Amino acid sequence: MVVGEFVYNFDPYAEKLGYLAGVKFGHLDVYNFGEWNASYGYFHLERDAWMDIFPSTTIMDGSTNVAGHVIMMNFGIAAQTWIRLHLDFARQLVGSDKQYLFQADINFRF
Repeated sequence: MVVGEFVYNFDPYAEKLGYLAGVKFGHLDVYNFGEWNASYGYFHLERDAWMDIFPSTTIMDGSTNVAGHVIMMNFGIAAQTWIRLHLDFARQLVGSDKQYLFQADINFRF
């Protein structure tokens, strides 16, 4: 499945473009042992494209002015239980800061 989002700020003096483009494959949702899905996305969020209180807090501490890659995989380990592996590579659009982040979660539905 192809996924995407786009945001544009019409202010003529703003750094105003933001988007996410990616793919997701595998099961639509993970409910049982052996089910899985994986996704990859590239994001680009300029400084004024979106209110800076809303971006993901795991990417550059929730700031705008970033671009990078997100890779995620979910794997079912039991009924209603799955592991999520999440890898982010991010960099500032203006500036030189970079971030590499890996997260692993165990999730339960009840």
